[in-house]
Amino acid sequence: MTAPGTNPGTDLGTRPPLTGAGTVAGHPRWRRVFPGRDDQVREVRHWLAGLLPGAPERDDVVMVAVELATNAIRHTASGRGGFVTVQVTWHGPVVRVAVGDGGAPEGPRLVPGPAGLAECGRGLHLVRALAASTGLCGDHRGRVVWADVTWTGARPAGTVAAPHPRVASFVS
Repeated sequence: MTAPGTNPGTDLGTRPPLTGAGTVAGHPRWRRVFPGRDDQVREVRHWLAGLLPGAPERDDVVMVAVELATNAIRHTASGRGGFVTVQVTWHGPVVRVAVGDGGAPEGPRLVPGPAGLAECGRGLHLVRALAASTGLCGDHRGRVVWADVTWTGARPAGTVAAPHPRVASFVS
């Protein structure tokens, strides 16, 4: 995903994260832009682990974000000198993880059943298993893939439980 006005040599992953201040329709929201490089997946993991309150669900949210960011870097234009945007929004009983990428000719798709211990093809199955709902929007110019993970543990200060919008899920 390209960032307007950003010098291609700037490593956005080393800048201080954009955290805590934003809300969407009254829901707390955090967003951070990472360079589309494999080493940034670790940065996504560290950022979310430090951002979210300690609860068993935190590991699920982090795993989902890592899988979606990895897919964006490996399978879209983001991994060829672009950027990946990770956004976390609290929607009442769920945490939505959305990952924006630079687009690709084909969208993400589930391959038939995880192929044993195959290196590729298991990520979206894992995301689907951990998430209450999933979806995507966009095309070859840019895409957002999201997953809602149920959260029953501690919430950040000021979070109010409210219903979240329902939308389409991954195409199988």
